[in-house]
Amino acid sequence: MDGAAIHPNAVIVGHGNVGSPNISASPRDIEVIGGNLARSRSATPDDPKFDMAGDFGEFRPKKRKSEKGGRTIETDVKQNEILLNPQLNRTEHHRTQAHEVAHAIDDAISKYKLGKLTKDRQVENELRQVYHEMVDENALKMPELMVNRNGSGRLSPYELGYRGKESIKAELVAEGIRAFMARPEYFKRVAPNAARALRAHFKSC
Repeated sequence: MDGAAIHPNAVIVGHGNVGSPNISASPRDIEVIGGNLARSRSATPDDPKFDMAGDFGEFRPKKRKSEKGGRTIETDVKQNEILLNPQLNRTEHHRTQAHEVAHAIDDAISKYKLGKLTKDRQVENELRQVYHEMVDENALKMPELMVNRNGSGRLSPYELGYRGKESIKAELVAEGIRAFMARPEYFKRVAPNAARALRAHFKSC
């Protein structure tokens, strides 16, 4: 990001060099990044806890740190997986894949430490604004969700069914990473503090 390659295939988003135009990651770039981090496949009705009627996608890591004690626990997944709902149209597929790949990037590079960025209230507020605008812009086509806003008037992970602070933070960060990959100029304009924090984190990895 801004000169820091997204491991492992040297895909650069943002400014490749100082003063150069912003570079967005293409759907193919996202596939390349994701392919090196997780096995991507269509979900099936047999996949446990995946709701074919409501879930767009899900990143399932082989190992995940528990929220208490920082222990690494094994899940029942043999390798990292990205599940995608086969009923998505092309636009929804690309958006969802990029979001789940962002979760995989977070897992591979930081083991969810990026969630700590939200301890900065300014960064968290920016990420919430980005989440609201990115999700609305890519229209989930669910009018009932568009009117069920929180007190700030913004759509949040909570309205989409996420519960628990860590889960909500992970969603905000993942959508922030997706925005940085897909629309770096927009992300740096709307969320300058979050952009600096993410850039500093990736360059330190």
